[in-house]
Amino acid sequence: MGAISGEQASDGAPPELLILAQWGRRLEEGIVVVAPEELPALGYEGDGLPNSLIVVPLACRGIAYGALALASPSEKTPGAEDLKLAKLLAGQAGQAFANIELVENVREGERLRRELEVAADIQNSILPEQAITWEWLEFRGLCKPATWVGGDANLAMTAADGAVLSGVADVSGHGVSSALLMNAFATQVNALAVTTDDPGRLLAVANDLACERVGAMGMFVTAVLMHLH
Repeated sequence: MGAISGEQASDGAPPELLILAQWGRRLEEGIVVVAPEELPALGYEGDGLPNSLIVVPLACRGIAYGALALASPSEKTPGAEDLKLAKLLAGQAGQAFANIELVENVREGERLRRELEVAADIQNSILPEQAITWEWLEFRGLCKPATWVGGDANLAMTAADGAVLSGVADVSGHGVSSALLMNAFATQVNALAVTTDDPGRLLAVANDLACERVGAMGMFVTAVLMHLH
């Protein structure tokens, strides 16, 4: 096809290149456009282009990432061999884009995994230790979420009168959102226990706080708290 000049279409590229790339990525197969005036009949909505073209979608495993467009010199009409070469180049480019996307997905998955590990460590730090000994009582509890973090919690703390407040709580739903609400609820209960020894009063205040902050989201907490003396 002679000399080929290439230009990558991006958000800052000329509008005609963006339109051509968007149109080309919707093609099922590569296509030879012998005359530019044929383009409107093929669904192209941009301005007329000056040359004959070969347009091939950059696709891999059914996902189109863009289009490869090769412009022919005005004195030569592209043929079957040119289309075959363009399809080969487009296939390699599509695989390259797919590999880039795969690497980015792996990196994003690793980043999310690290964030979930930190979230799990924070949640474990808020829950009581597995073994707590008071003068007259030994508490042992274990909360193991089905995934990285969860909306369940076991509670154990010293009340304002020196007695023990102990119980369990469960947030509606699953995953990170439930874990965030449970972390906030457990922190509130631990803070309120310093000021009162009445579990009913403590849960009433915690309930008001939860309703004020997340009630409109449709989430709720179920909890039972015992005052042991």
